[in-house]
Amino acid sequence: IAAIFWVTLQLFWLHTDQLIRDGDEEGHVGAAELIKEQIDHHGWLSFITTTWWQDLGEYPPLFASYLGGWWSLFAIQPEDLMFRAAGIPLVLCAAWAISETTRIRGGDHRLAFALTLSLPLVVGLSRHNMIENLIVPTTALAVWSLERDTTHYTKGIVFGLCIGLGLLSKQTFVIAGIGLV
Repeated sequence: IAAIFWVTLQLFWLHTDQLIRDGDEEGHVGAAELIKEQIDHHGWLSFITTTWWQDLGEYPPLFASYLGGWWSLFAIQPEDLMFRAAGIPLVLCAAWAISETTRIRGGDHRLAFALTLSLPLVVGLSRHNMIENLIVPTTALAVWSLERDTTHYTKGIVFGLCIGLGLLSKQTFVIAGIGLV
């Protein structure tokens, strides 16, 4: 119920908000456009290689790839509601990881999920095309991966994957993400 209510509010906000993108956002949208064009002309395999290896400027490629892939699937222009909604799944992913971590630790996972969806900075960022949107779910997933009841080997692989995705998001993940884990 919390997720449905929150997504509805987010979509309503994005629909009514006529915010003009700032310089940082415009740069991320420009990098996403390069990815979208690459997908359109060379297919999804090029998307995968770009995500892992291509230099798209001063930031790692994961957010641009995420946004470009989202754009290719769901939107025509960056002003479209569906393009602007790209942050919604990232917050839902973080809320799920935090609720699962809370459940594993014996807490109220429903409350943790709902409270995560009400974090002002997380919600505010999700309405903009900013790289920091990926730091939140990758950090939450990294913590969750350490709490899971699995073998040490599997736990290490999933944790390493979450840390790797965080580092492919933004260099400051070393401080903001790994520092919190």
